[in-house]
Amino acid sequence: CIRDRVVGRGSASCERFTPSADGHMSDWARTRRVSAEVVVGSDERLLGELHLQPVGGRGSVEQPLDLLNRPESFLALTLRDSGVRLVSKEQLTAVAFEPAPPEAWERPLARPYGVRVKMVDGQEFEGQISVELPGVPRPIDFLNQPGSFFSLAAPERVWCLNRHRVLWVQPLEGSPHGSA
Repeated sequence: CIRDRVVGRGSASCERFTPSADGHMSDWARTRRVSAEVVVGSDERLLGELHLQPVGGRGSVEQPLDLLNRPESFLALTLRDSGVRLVSKEQLTAVAFEPAPPEAWERPLARPYGVRVKMVDGQEFEGQISVELPGVPRPIDFLNQPGSFFSLAAPERVWCLNRHRVLWVQPLEGSPHGSA
């Protein structure tokens, strides 16, 4: 039951939420679920499943990065132990998931760059970004792209990092394309 208090009037109404005639709420239950670790700040880690749409913006299967860069402010995370939590994307530091097969998210024309990323809360992440931009793309061009989140491929998982929580990014020595 959802309670709604009208400010200044002191009255409350209660209505039971039911899906709309076109089934929008029931579509939520039909999403594709992907196991994820959601990092909120430096001290809270939530383990659960993200709810991805069967088809993403480019006509392919939606990936976690697509979900994070959609305009909605919150995402639904089904926790392993205690139901569903609706999490503000703005407050996320990072989201980790086991990668889909490379063909689902890698771009063949992209240039790989090894980088170390330090977040404002002190956490550090190391991995590879894939820069697919015209001309001779540099990591700085990639980091200045639209979208709140970007992918960082680590050996066993992919991290989606919140650009607004990044303190600095350092290209790694020995990276195939190591300049900034």
